[in-house]
Parts: sequence; C-alpha cells; structure tokens
Amino acid sequence: MHLEDKKKARNAFVSSIATLEESRARFELADSLAAAGKCPAFGLSQRTMYLCRAEELYNVCGIDEKAMLIQKLIGNIELADKSDLSQLENAGSSRHEFPTRNSRMKEIISHLRLLGNTDIPILFTGETGTGKDYLARYFHSIVRPDGPYVAINCAAVPETLIESELFGYHKGAFTGADDNRRGLFLAANNGVLLLDEIGELPLRLQAKLLSVLET
Repeated sequence: MHLEDKKKARNAFVSSIATLEESRARFELADSLAAAGKCPAFGLSQRTMYLCRAEELYNVCGIDEKAMLIQKLIGNIELADKSDLSQLENAGSSRHEFPTRNSRMKEIISHLRLLGNTDIPILFTGETGTGKDYLARYFHSIVRPDGPYVAINCAAVPETLIESELFGYHKGAFTGADDNRRGLFLAANNGVLLLDEIGELPLRLQAKLLSVLET
C-alpha cells in the first residue's frame, strides 16, 4: 500500500469512527473499529488499540462470537509485534547492537544507549520513512523489553478525540462516556509510548502534554 493510499485509508477510518462515536451507535462503531484494527495502514499498536475497543463494545452488546474473533486477531497482532522486535534484536551479534553501517545512525544509537539509564522524553525528528518508529522499537528493546510498546499517529486522530486517546476519561465525563477508559499514557506504563507526528497536535494539547511530561 502506497503512503498516500495509507493516509487516505487512515483518514477514512478515523472520520467514520468519530461519526459513530458521536451518534453512540455501539454495534456499528464496534464493526468500524474492528475493520480499522485489520487495516495495514495503521501500525500494530494502533491496530491493537482499535481491536481492544471493538472487543469491549461487542461484549457490551452481548455479541460473544465477534468478541472471541477479535481476541484471536489481537493475539495474532501481538505475536507479529513480538516477531518484529525479535528480528530487530537478533539482527546484530547481540540484542544491544543495531543493524546499520551509516555513521550518523551509529552516532544516534550511541546516544540512545546513554539515554537508556534515564527517564526523560526523547524526540526523534526526520522525514517519513527514515526509521523513527524503528529507533523507538529498538530503544524499547534495550531499556524496557518487558514493558508494553504503544504507538499512536497523532495526525491520524481527530482533535476532538486525541485528548481522550492519550489521557483516557471517567464514566460520565461527557455525553457518550458510558464507561471508564484508560488512556495510552497508562497503557504504556513501565514501557515506551511513541507519539508519532507529535508536531501535528493542537497547540492547546501540546501545552497540556508538556505539563504531563514534566511531572
């Protein structure tokens, strides 16, 4: 799938999900989330997030058969995710080596290893396709391999939903909040959270995010 096609697919799913969330059509929303979770235009972590939400809604609707199918899909994605990390770890002579001959990349890897003993936010910059997600996965594999790896494309989530995705919400916090929902920050606890395209976040939310990262 070409980059532009992926972007169109993501935008279509995000728009559909946002519309169904506003209409509170649970069954249709679950189907849309399930379809997004199967779409290769999204990263593995984001697909898992969509599938988990779909499973939750199917359970609420009492559709056990679909909930079980979603569970299997989640399991398959988790296996694929572990396989990707395993290939990354085994590419060098040890799990702490990164497969590259590029001198600039080797310099970046050296800095990452030094940062492994700290607990500070790290900013990766670069054009699409230069390996930012790959570097984030490598960092996760050397510092917190037993913790979760969670990624979200901030540009692919509508402004009206991104805050709930990141921070979660309590039941009754707004119209349609029928249950408590854990945000991605909590989901990535003791692991690594990748906020892809973080520069696309609204300025208001960037300020709030900065406050969270400084605490």
